[in-house]
Amino acid sequence: MNEVTPVQLEPSEFGIAYPDVLTMGQVAEILQISMPTVYEVARRPDFPVFRVGRKLLVRKEGLRLWMEAQEKKDKSLA
Repeated sequence: MNEVTPVQLEPSEFGIAYPDVLTMGQVAEILQISMPTVYEVARRPDFPVFRVGRKLLVRKEGLRLWMEAQEKKDKSLA
């Protein structure tokens, strides 16, 4: 009988291990925002979302880069 080995996810800068491709629920959890707000953010042209069928997904690295860009924008406003 073949034994299935679980995929090992490395800890991330988000505090816990997330897969390389995130669901909108995971993005909301990471950003600590509500689901309606995460979908509003996903409509922004600079947000790194892509669609697979009806599902909206975000690459973890894309989210990290987007968050860094938001921090830079916020610092320039101060």
